[in-house]
Amino acid sequence: MFGLGLRLEDVDWVARTLVIRRAKTRLTMRLPLLPSVVRALARYLHEARPADALCRAVFLRQPIPPGPLTTSAIGSIVRRQARRAGITAAYVGGHVLRHSHACRQVDQQASPKVLSDLLGHRHPESTSVYTRVALKRLRGIALPIPR
Repeated sequence: MFGLGLRLEDVDWVARTLVIRRAKTRLTMRLPLLPSVVRALARYLHEARPADALCRAVFLRQPIPPGPLTTSAIGSIVRRQARRAGITAAYVGGHVLRHSHACRQVDQQASPKVLSDLLGHRHPESTSVYTRVALKRLRGIALPIPR
């Protein structure tokens, strides 16, 4: 999941890029940072991230001592915020964000190769589950074909 292994030195403020290292595939990607993301990240680092944290991870868990954010912490945050927002679903967690993002990329006609790279899949065929979800949604809004 994006952000878990992100370290302070992975942010290139001058080039406005971010280096992502994939845990499963061990591949490295350099991604552009949109101006809104640069502003949000800078604000987080200046206002929310403890300045005296010894850990080099960008995103930290809040209990003392601060340490790197974990997958389970992200799931807890997502579930807590979903409850606060009144969202009820069969499953709410961090993986839902990944799945939603992938489906949105399919809806916006991202190429399978780009989506596969973003998700850290070794093979573009691994993204087929997101294409199937998009097709189900399209069938739900499709108009009947006149005979």
